[in-house]
Amino acid sequence: AVHGLEILNNGFVLSGKSIDKKGTEEGFVIKLPKNMPNEKLYLHSDEEYTFDWTFTFGSPGRRDGANSAANIFESVFVAGYSENNKGIINSYIAKINLFDGKLKWEKIFPSKIKNKNSAFESALITSNQGLILSGVTNSDKDSFEGFKSYGNPQSGDTIIMYFDRKSLISDDPPSKPTWEKVIKGSLSGITIKELIKEKKFVIASKKNTENAITNIIKIDNNGEIIWTKNYPNFGEITDLDISSENDENDGILI
Repeated sequence: AVHGLEILNNGFVLSGKSIDKKGTEEGFVIKLPKNMPNEKLYLHSDEEYTFDWTFTFGSPGRRDGANSAANIFESVFVAGYSENNKGIINSYIAKINLFDGKLKWEKIFPSKIKNKNSAFESALITSNQGLILSGVTNSDKDSFEGFKSYGNPQSGDTIIMYFDRKSLISDDPPSKPTWEKVIKGSLSGITIKELIKEKKFVIASKKNTENAITNIIKIDNNGEIIWTKNYPNFGEITDLDISSENDENDGILI
């Protein structure tokens, strides 16, 4: 698993990738109960405490994986990537039932540039009950080696997609996002977090350069860039969070 999510009063959801019968990656989501023991938990159906359900996606022999998940409206939205029959990896999102893990809908979003890879890396429910996703698009086909195992794409642009409340409650997959933004020169949206009172977002990324300099981007609620800042001596960035004091944001932790 590469991502974990606590469901209020209803356990935990883990997402990631496992090995399929042909030895390649498949995406998975697993729901754990809230009354777990304080010791080791063996995820087997014969155990007293085990998982509630599992959901997998992808095709044998192709690369598929879940990188993040978010919960709202009695559903889990899983975000990641799925490889097609031409060997191109596309951004993947699915809506599954929180209580039984059954698929409600799934949707692929390929790169706008033909034969380029894309993937979602981070998923976040927003304060207005929408879903915002960040990741990579326009990435060279051979630059996903080790992606989230745990590696990062070696080429591409950051992409942000936002889906409004109406899109999330629908029984049908959205034909397109409410809005999307491609940020050139920024390698991938590794993590996205909301500055709730400002109704703005900050993104952890890297510059699309040989030494992959840490890059933090602030955008408004329509995806327009407010500012971007580089940190050349930071090292490799893997996450960020919002710092606050007395319910007021006072900085960004990276």
